[in-house]
Amino acid sequence: MDITNNFLEIMEKTTDMAIASSDSSNQPNVRIVRFYYNSDEKILYFLTLKNSQKTVEFEQNNKVAFTTIPIDGLKHVKAKGIIRKSQKSVQDLKTNL
Repeated sequence: MDITNNFLEIMEKTTDMAIASSDSSNQPNVRIVRFYYNSDEKILYFLTLKNSQKTVEFEQNNKVAFTTIPIDGLKHVKAKGIIRKSQKSVQDLKTNL
């Protein structure tokens, strides 16, 4: 199995990930969130409340790291990236969740 197929399998089978962020004073924070990966857009979505602590942290510092919760005890995806607010609503994504 090649890397792309392995990645897509993990993103399809896994629903939770640990996402790490930090606030404006560089205090780290990790939490578990549910996610949805849209393979056509190559975008990872997850739900959060508008005024939650993580939303505030993301606005203060948009650099994050994440790892999916391992499946089969070993397979997982680990990455770093930039987070931004989606223009899509939950209703827009609901058919895929």
